[in-house]
Amino acid sequence: EVPMSFTRLKSLFQMEDGWRNTFQDDRQYTCIQQRNDPTTGFQHVSRSRLDRIYVQHKLFDICRGWKIDHTVVRSDHSLVSMQMICRADQKPGKGRFGLPLYLLKTRKFITEIQHLGRELKVQYNELQHTERTEEHNMQILWAKFKYDSIQHARK
Repeated sequence: EVPMSFTRLKSLFQMEDGWRNTFQDDRQYTCIQQRNDPTTGFQHVSRSRLDRIYVQHKLFDICRGWKIDHTVVRSDHSLVSMQMICRADQKPGKGRFGLPLYLLKTRKFITEIQHLGRELKVQYNELQHTERTEEHNMQILWAKFKYDSIQHARK
């Protein structure tokens, strides 16, 4: 029996059981345990079913490849997965910056980063003798160092 509060929660977030909608009549197990009964000596097998994986209604159509696999790590639990595909109307973002590894072998880039690092160290030492503020603190200095480093990498 599903509590009414859970039903309201699913409704509020417009969720549906994607696993059960995909495999309406299948019984698959994600946890299988074998134990010996000490009194009878018989082996007892216990199975647990994956009953629900909730996704938003609007995302269900882009979900596919629902499956249960064995894990690489030894476990009595199986890995449950599914794929979400990109919709045609979505445009991929620019992603996050990744430092090209060849820059780590260029003397000019290394020299620029070392210079920025020395400046950061001086600013950090000065910060130790002043009061921390919203505009003047280590997090701000570190963010500026990272930003400047990325700008040098993009040159």
